[in-house]
Amino acid sequence: KMQFVKTLAILALIAQLTVITPSWALERRFLPRRPNHEATRRGIELAIIFINSLS
Repeated sequence: KMQFVKTLAILALIAQLTVITPSWALERRFLPRRPNHEATRRGIELAIIFINSLS
């Protein structure tokens, strides 16, 4: 069961990255200074730490 939860968390993270990355590329091009994606990146880092703690 724990393996299933871990797989699900990784899939959710990949999906999140797939959605976020294109908007990041656009923001970086047009709005170089944007505090929003800083918070999002911190959220992704926390998610990675969470996944690592499950293993």
